[in-house]
Amino acid sequence: MQSTELQRIFEREIHGATTRLITQAELPRPFADALHTGFTRLQGLKRNGLLLPSTWERRANGTLVLNYEESQSFAFLGQTDEAAFTDPDVILARWRRVAESLFALHNKGMVHGGLCPECFWRKGDDIWVGGFEWGILRAMGEPTALKLTAPFAAPETAAMPSEPISREADIYALARCLAHFAPQVKETEWFVRATEADASKRYHRMREFSDAMVEIPTPPQAIEAIAEPPAKPHHDSILVPRILLTADIEPAEAGSVQGAGFYPVGHSVELQAEALRDFVFVEWSGDVSGTNNPIDVWVEQDMHVKARFRAIATEIVQAPTGSTTRRLSSRVTTAARPPVAGKVTGEGDYILGQMIRIHAVPEPGWEFVQWEETATREPKFELRAGSEDLHFCAVFRTKRTGFAFNTEHKQVDPIPSTAPAVPPTTLSGLGKAFHKKNVSQ
Repeated sequence: MQSTELQRIFEREIHGATTRLITQAELPRPFADALHTGFTRLQGLKRNGLLLPSTWERRANGTLVLNYEESQSFAFLGQTDEAAFTDPDVILARWRRVAESLFALHNKGMVHGGLCPECFWRKGDDIWVGGFEWGILRAMGEPTALKLTAPFAAPETAAMPSEPISREADIYALARCLAHFAPQVKETEWFVRATEADASKRYHRMREFSDAMVEIPTPPQAIEAIAEPPAKPHHDSILVPRILLTADIEPAEAGSVQGAGFYPVGHSVELQAEALRDFVFVEWSGDVSGTNNPIDVWVEQDMHVKARFRAIATEIVQAPTGSTTRRLSSRVTTAARPPVAGKVTGEGDYILGQMIRIHAVPEPGWEFVQWEETATREPKFELRAGSEDLHFCAVFRTKRTGFAFNTEHKQVDPIPSTAPAVPPTTLSGLGKAFHKKNVSQ
């Protein structure tokens, strides 16, 4: 929040004793949604030492506003007097309290997931942990969050930052952050154990880590000679280009799509469209097409998909036993087999009682045989829409070239159809009921 780098994500406004962090308008909607969900999960977690927004709200343009009350009494730790980190007793006391605050978070079944120097604030003699937004955004693959947390992230989280963060990974990140402010701790046994590459060799509970912080060497004059170890190769994988998968809803109030976000190149993603009440999912469009839901997507470049829904018309029907809801619409879908042989007209949405006209039209060289759902050979028929969705598939075959001749050797039509025409019918149930009633051979 202090560096210009962070301005890509948030704008900062100060209103009296309240500081507002406002997501930039160009921040993709999935990131703002993830922040809203993440802070909702943290709602009710009240503890000294954890700096959380008091309230948050969505704006009409999709941005999210995080309100931090009394935040003016906090100072960003990186801008305070770093001489305070030369006294071993002060260091131990303050960072033990930080570990205890995170221990309380872990006891609630949650982790921070994005610890980095930007997350620590000073209030009086205490250090508070904030920056929960970086853990949320890191899990979504947001580039700035990945860059901030990369030098402090545990090795096992490097390849797939979207995977759940463990308590051991939080312990690793906290130890690395402490060393950022007080490099002399890197000489201690507890720091070495907390930052083991193998997670099974680290402390498994934050309180164990806190209890182990019993000594810190007094910083000698040569503290500056304690070089920061070179970045491990595993951190580089965090910074490789990632693919942005975005999703829109049509109409906007119809539902939502789960699975949008940043992913590594070549990653398989499952997208799922979730319809709200009185809507049903219809199809995908954009860089993905089809009607499967959920659908698997292989991301190789930035992608944008759209999930299309339709409203289900309903009415309230009064009955002796009470009110019930009845659908007032039907969706008709059609198909041709094989697809190159012809087409079927009449597909679409119909309201209750509306006439549906279905017609199988063969391509040149092909002829209509029958409807897949029944043995009728009539290529055209009509029916009235009911309250159920229907599907009709026309079966075609290559056109016959043989002819039958009468006694006068005159050419006649090839094998005429003997099936009766299907009269207009009121359809009140499923397509099968329609065929049972109207198409008997």
